[in-house]
Amino acid sequence: VSGEGDAWLQAALDIAAQLLDRQHCGGPEDGGWRHFLSMPHTFRLEPPWLSAIAQGEAATLFVRLHLETKDERYAEAARRALLPMSVPVSEGGCLAFLDDAPFVEEYPTDPPSFVLNGAIFALWGYRDVGVGLGDGDALRRFNELTAALVANLHRWDTGHWSRYDLYPHPLANIASPSYHLLHIRQLEILDRLFPHPEIRRIRDRFESYRQSASCRRRAIAQKVAFRLVLPRNDLLAHRLPYRPRNGTSGRDIIVLAYHAVSDGWRTPLAVTPRQLDAQIAYLVERGYRGVTFAEALKARRGDKVFAVTFDDGYRSVAQLA
Repeated sequence: VSGEGDAWLQAALDIAAQLLDRQHCGGPEDGGWRHFLSMPHTFRLEPPWLSAIAQGEAATLFVRLHLETKDERYAEAARRALLPMSVPVSEGGCLAFLDDAPFVEEYPTDPPSFVLNGAIFALWGYRDVGVGLGDGDALRRFNELTAALVANLHRWDTGHWSRYDLYPHPLANIASPSYHLLHIRQLEILDRLFPHPEIRRIRDRFESYRQSASCRRRAIAQKVAFRLVLPRNDLLAHRLPYRPRNGTSGRDIIVLAYHAVSDGWRTPLAVTPRQLDAQIAYLVERGYRGVTFAEALKARRGDKVFAVTFDDGYRSVAQLA
């Protein structure tokens, strides 16, 4: 999209075509992309549901395509993508309240989950529409929502690490090292877009925790404890002695979730191509078969399959994965 080759622009256009075709019309979900899969772990959600992070990132994509192509369909889709983020969760949208402060929800749960990284990504969609399309209402909403977030940033600060969310889990959901680093990077960017001393203060505190070996060890121990109490994987949940045993589907499915692949980027967010190959080879040697995510969802009893997913659209995924 930014002039780095027609192949990248065409990929963005292809994705936009799919999004345009699936953008919901009418009712409180107007402009939204409905999720039709249940959320079986961490935050229990039943379909259909909308996610503010998806709405904001789609708005960002459409703004950039409009600026590149001048196609008004993309401008309209970007503006409509913001609509569900002004609709309360109770009515099918993505808007919750942290006390009296408006907050856009990545996971529209009841009680609210208040996922930090998802809210920040969603806010950037408002700003892109405001700046890229000259939409004063979107820019004012970005400022309002960001000011509300900044006033509450301290809630995600445990005094030794950042929290992933504020949902009332049995144990606090401490951010993983990669998400803690993501929080730091997001706050750095947010401070450029909405300069504020509180953003810098919280960012500096989070960075000081990351530099502390004792804080890192404490955070990892808490994260392990959290996942033992609330496993991400249904198969693991049924194998833990203190979890209820209601039977399983008989399927042995593994989903590998990555952010980036890189030989030079030294960060918990990335694996090297060699590490990626080794992890996949490990599963293949043990009888697992690689499939697409859609095929994994349709796996039958007795199947041993794995799917590979990437949370982010880094160029390295296309070049090295």
